[in-house]
Amino acid sequence: MGRRDRRSLLGRILFEACNTTGTLLEYPVIADVDNDGHADIVVVSNAYASALPEYPCADGVGLAQAGVRVFGDQSGSWVRTRRVWSEHAYHVTNVEEDGTIPAHEAPNCQQNGLNNFRQNKQPGGELSAPDAVVSIAAGCPGPDAIVATVRNVGAAALPAGVVVGFYEGAPGAGAKLGERSTTKVLFPAESEAVTLPVSPGPGVASGTTPVYAVVDDTKTPHPAWHECRADNDTSAPISLDCASPNGSTADRRLAAPSAACGRGPG
Repeated sequence: MGRRDRRSLLGRILFEACNTTGTLLEYPVIADVDNDGHADIVVVSNAYASALPEYPCADGVGLAQAGVRVFGDQSGSWVRTRRVWSEHAYHVTNVEEDGTIPAHEAPNCQQNGLNNFRQNKQPGGELSAPDAVVSIAAGCPGPDAIVATVRNVGAAALPAGVVVGFYEGAPGAGAKLGERSTTKVLFPAESEAVTLPVSPGPGVASGTTPVYAVVDDTKTPHPAWHECRADNDTSAPISLDCASPNGSTADRRLAAPSAACGRGPG
């Protein structure tokens, strides 16, 4: 059993493990078995052909296995999927997420985004994910605050509690002024303004030292969600000089919705 990185033409092996099986009717199952918001791989093993010399694992132990094993990603980066896989002929429309069976099953092949068999799906879309961008403005008159507007341009909800860091200086090398967090879930295209009160030094107040913000500005993992892009988390720098043309105006540039976030044309 192995997992490959599909971003390269040949695929780079990221992980592999021996799994002994006679390969009769069994097959790997993809489901969120621990309800953590990420897909897991469920595999079964048996000792059906254990008498064959080539059957046991070449792992120094040389034993055939039997049982059920669940594999997941340690960093929690695998996408979401349904929490159910009900039968050998599973095809999504034959069972609800809560395990109930529909009285009248919808034809799988006629459902948007399906037309599959023995394959699970990601709720809301195969590539749905939030994507946070941030723009900033000075709190004028003053300036006595920096106002950051966090917008979700992805195709899935962005949870509350996303950290926004405020900095002075050049992006990537600035000094942190403070941080604030969003307070509500942001659905696609929704935004929220978060404000950091400041007492700017001479360089910031005069506009000679720019300020900027970074959304999702934390090193603490949040396995329940992942952005589909992390290269658009930094705002453009602005001047906090309220007399400056851009001092009291937010950076209005917004990243266009990306197909990588699960949003199609239109």
